[in-house]
Amino acid sequence: MRLYTALLLRFALVVLGVTTLSRVFLGFQYLERLQAAQGWGYVLLQGLRFDLVLLGLLLIIPGVLLPWLLLSRRTADLGWRLTQLYLLAMVLVIGFLEFATPSFVEEYDTRPNYLFVEYLRYPKEVLATLWGAYPAQLLASAILLPALGFVLWKRVLR
Repeated sequence: MRLYTALLLRFALVVLGVTTLSRVFLGFQYLERLQAAQGWGYVLLQGLRFDLVLLGLLLIIPGVLLPWLLLSRRTADLGWRLTQLYLLAMVLVIGFLEFATPSFVEEYDTRPNYLFVEYLRYPKEVLATLWGAYPAQLLASAILLPALGFVLWKRVLR
């Protein structure tokens, strides 16, 4: 049980770290807008509130399954691996969204929303458009996300 608690706590800290760093980066990128929106304190506090809601939603699945996973040694081992993979996948999805946010804001003047998911129905067109407009960001994501996943798997989510 302590291992699961420690794993979930490390996951929460990683998610909060990634989202906070992204928010700070965006704050500096759009400093004029940030100051017009009640400044750093308000933005960081509201961001933390949204991040905690996100964490709660992401931790529902492991939280509900945890009692069932600890019923026997075999299910506990399987549950441990599945929990690790789930948490890793969620961090990578969040990392991808945070990497994509600056470009999305430049294009649509808002953070990723339903349009981000809606356009995934047309992967060829979207990829061609993105590659034409944002090749550096795509290459950076293609390098940084697997690197982030490797580091998390080896150092944090074990």
